[in-house]
Amino acid sequence: MLHENFPASYDHNKVILTAPVEPAEALAAVDRVLGGVGLGHRMVVADDLNGVACAPTFVDAGYQHAINLIMGHTGAAPDRPADPAIRVEQVDLDALRESTRYEWREQLPHASDEVVDQLVERRATLLHGADEVAFLAVRDVAGRVLSRADVYIDSAHRIAQIEDVMTSRAYTGRGYARAIMADGLRRAHAACCDLVFVVADAQDWPRHLYARLGYATVGRIHVFVRPTSKP
Repeated sequence: MLHENFPASYDHNKVILTAPVEPAEALAAVDRVLGGVGLGHRMVVADDLNGVACAPTFVDAGYQHAINLIMGHTGAAPDRPADPAIRVEQVDLDALRESTRYEWREQLPHASDEVVDQLVERRATLLHGADEVAFLAVRDVAGRVLSRADVYIDSAHRIAQIEDVMTSRAYTGRGYARAIMADGLRRAHAACCDLVFVVADAQDWPRHLYARLGYATVGRIHVFVRPTSKP
């Protein structure tokens, strides 16, 4: 997939392997597709079968390799807020713009303003990610976003995803993410979704939080990234 408006966004400019392929052929195809439009980075997403097969070839070619767990919820939706004192609300893109910019500045301190602008504004494309898309947040009295997550509901297939769960560093450990995820789960169950899932880095701590909230691993995807030489 390619998106000419956001060339700095790896997620919007990547190759997805959906059928069995020889690793060397996959590597060449990635260079042909992404290099052909002048992109310096390389990003590949693969299912578990392709990911395992391609890992040695891609790592030898300088790619970073990560495994993400697909974790499906195994219980019922909570019938009440995780913490009644925490107010979870649905917000629009404008409400998220400042916090998203701050997050990217923390992660990419040397990135140009143009790159950060693209990473902030690309969120508009998420509105087309499913039949129903909701941006959930916990805000302080001044309206600043302290914690947030996205919810995508595919009504036709009765599947929902809770994605991009993020809490500002100064406000972690207060139950905000838990409250937002509970709200997202209730929305998914209200839409009669049979599967509600999250995606978690197999090496990062959020997978433990999701497990405590009733999510169990149902699959794996592999992500290969070779960053551009320029931020």
